[in-house]
Amino acid sequence: MEKQIFLLGLIRQSDMHGYQILDLINSHFNIIINITKPTAYRLLNNMAEDGWISLREEKEGKRPPRHVYSITPKGEKEFQRMLRESLAEYKPIERPNPISIAFLQIFPPEEILPHMLKRKSSVESIIEGLIGTKDHQKNYQLVFEHQHFHLKAELKWINYTIEKMNSPDWGKDVK
Repeated sequence: MEKQIFLLGLIRQSDMHGYQILDLINSHFNIIINITKPTAYRLLNNMAEDGWISLREEKEGKRPPRHVYSITPKGEKEFQRMLRESLAEYKPIERPNPISIAFLQIFPPEEILPHMLKRKSSVESIIEGLIGTKDHQKNYQLVFEHQHFHLKAELKWINYTIEKMNSPDWGKDVK
């Protein structure tokens, strides 16, 4: 549902063709949402079939024709419904490899520390990327700030865990 909301929200702001949408995602929003080209076009086609968006062909110069997407009244209604539903519910953010954390203590600190430092570096790099996105429209800025808060919490947890790895109790009673 989040991907449909996002695509409808973009189209709602301005009629766009597929390449514009994908370029915008790849250049600004890939930090907060993962939509591949095939997924985006599949969702756009599904939304067109459902009557949420309309397509018109546009030809520019000698370029091949392209489809320009516009939100329909039905799409606007569905966008607002999904947006309200999404805002009202909370789902934990899916993180890659959360299960590995459950078994982290089977390793001695000197073995796992390089991996934790690599994870820390990755999170810091993403945070740095977010800092470079400060000049977005206000509605997008809240999304980037939300992501920033979560990443700061992840960084805090990594630092806590690295510190904890130095405790004499690390790994005791773990089999």
